[in-house]
Amino acid sequence: MAVYLLITYDIEDPKSFEPYVPLVVPLLFKHGAEILAADMNPKKIEGDDRGVAVVLKFPNEESAMNWFNDPEYASVKKIRLESTKNNSIYLAQEFIPPNE
Repeated sequence: MAVYLLITYDIEDPKSFEPYVPLVVPLLFKHGAEILAADMNPKKIEGDDRGVAVVLKFPNEESAMNWFNDPEYASVKKIRLESTKNNSIYLAQEFIPPNE
């Protein structure tokens, strides 16, 4: 069953953040991710304002966690963590309507 990662954060140091996207995209694809949305200026409708919002789709939870825990991602993740604040990542299961 597909899972989705919902990611939000604020970029605190744009110069340090710069290499993150070019480095993370190949790692996402390596683990079967689809980038469904990536907005550097999302429109807040409710809740706390964040500078970046991303929605990723993975084939299953194992693939998502394999990406997140991939040793190749460790140094890339460090770039994100050191150049951003207010990081949140949620893993949500695909919605399957109940049979009627």
